[in-house]
Amino acid sequence: MNILVCVKRVPAPGARINITSDGQQVDTAFL
Repeated sequence: MNILVCVKRVPAPGARINITSDGQQVDTAFL
């Protein structure tokens, strides 16, 4: 569920959602 919350908080509509290599977290480096 945490991933869905993070996706809703993306500031830019064209921003990419990157998942970390382990697939457990959202990489927010580009947000």
